[in-house]
Amino acid sequence: MTGDSFRQSSEGGEKSAGNSFLGSRPEGRKGLGEMNPETLKETTMNPKTRSLMKVQVLDHKATGDTFDRLMGKDPKARFKFIQERAEYAELDI
Repeated sequence: MTGDSFRQSSEGGEKSAGNSFLGSRPEGRKGLGEMNPETLKETTMNPKTRSLMKVQVLDHKATGDTFDRLMGKDPKARFKFIQERAEYAELDI
């Protein structure tokens, strides 16, 4: 991959500007079941490095509607949702 969001590490592999693992590449996944066991152990299951956040749902209807837009079968609705909120994204690149 090339572009402003990546730079060469001293070891010769690409490193994401926001990624602490040298030589690794960002990977897209749908769920934890798609991760290999080593990566899952290092990132998600390690109590020293994982982050847990409590989520409280205040408006169940609005939350359900948003979930349906993001996880539903209509990619146009998902794309529109993302476009409407793109200016609020905080990028670590």
